[in-house]
Amino acid sequence: MKFLRNENGAALIIVLGIIMLLMIFGTVLAAKMTQTQKQIDQTEAQIVARNLVLMGEKRVEIIKNKLSKQYQSNLEQGDVNSLDELRSGIQKQIPGTKRLDDNHEYVLSVDPNNIRYEAGTMTFEVEIKGTAYREIIEQIRGFEFTKLANQ
Repeated sequence: MKFLRNENGAALIIVLGIIMLLMIFGTVLAAKMTQTQKQIDQTEAQIVARNLVLMGEKRVEIIKNKLSKQYQSNLEQGDVNSLDELRSGIQKQIPGTKRLDDNHEYVLSVDPNNIRYEAGTMTFEVEIKGTAYREIIEQIRGFEFTKLANQ
């Protein structure tokens, strides 16, 4: 019975046990927080890349409207040269890269074989690629000029 009364060092063992448990839980919690932050960063990059694609779409719309105003009256009068100039304007003005900073950009590209004209409507497709950090979102979007003169 004498050994039960000797409690020297019991408090030390209890304190060491508590510290060990706190370290284990702390390590698990820190790992979980790091993993969660990585998921948040990836989701944020995807959202930013998607917004860059939308910025690219808006840029194409602005250029399309500018070209439409520039050539619409000539095309309505049946000017074939204006049709070729419009096609050339699409190929020259739309493609390009807009770099916002080292980690954010969007790229616009037009395939000349996908610029079509029939029944008074010119259609074309633009490939838009938004890049944010390492996330890349790509989209192909069709645009058209309507109410052009029939050739």
